[in-house]
Amino acid sequence: MKATRLRTIVTAAALVSALAHLCYPSVVVDVATLTLIAIAVIPWLTPLFKSVELPGGLKVEFPELKSVEERAERAGLLAAKTNDHAAIRYPFQIVGDTDSNLALAGLRIEIEKRLMQIADAGGVGTQRGSITRLLKELSTRELIDNDDRDVLADLISLLNSAVHGASVDRAAADWALEVGPRILQALDNRIDETAARAPDTTLPIRILGILAVKELSTQSIMDELGLDFRNDVESRNAVQSAIGELFDAGRIEQGSLSGWYRARKQT
Repeated sequence: MKATRLRTIVTAAALVSALAHLCYPSVVVDVATLTLIAIAVIPWLTPLFKSVELPGGLKVEFPELKSVEERAERAGLLAAKTNDHAAIRYPFQIVGDTDSNLALAGLRIEIEKRLMQIADAGGVGTQRGSITRLLKELSTRELIDNDDRDVLADLISLLNSAVHGASVDRAAADWALEVGPRILQALDNRIDETAARAPDTTLPIRILGILAVKELSTQSIMDELGLDFRNDVESRNAVQSAIGELFDAGRIEQGSLSGWYRARKQT
């Protein structure tokens, strides 16, 4: 609401000034008039332009990166500010003081690397393709949600502009140096969370090895694996699922007691 009111005030003031400037016949439509009219129109065109060059060389930058930052905050893609961020120096930060384009391009590379790590942790193939396709696949597999996908897609689109040589002002580079590490830390956290949720592909083999020695119940198998049968529901479900897979594959069979299992002798 405040932003709309401010736009209205700026537009009205500029239009009034432009009309007053034209009230006198002796005054022609010059650079001053055009500039005032441009100022009146620009606040309403912010969704359409990244920057506008006004007569006389005045450059107005619109806060696209800041807008993405706010959406990233809401989506949980910004880690909290800590002293650790100041201690870590990413390659894009090192070049940021001398080359704004390289700073944004470097941030884009770091983001893509982490998205590929999330894919690896979630068992998604990372064959070479567009980052847009990767984001879509991660969203489809529910490794990131739709808000994450949209925010990251918009951010990467902006960073791609720097990769392709678009003019990058100092404020944009400073944004990358300050906010970039927080985005990367949030993605690092997603990698850890995804890896923690990933199924243990060695579990069936470990269970088969245990049952090859002696027959056991599900609870006893979990005891052998060092897992808490009563309180660790997720691990219990994983063990039961692995037992089911081994049973269906004919690798184990019912033991001498109900609910007990033993490895089936291979002939």
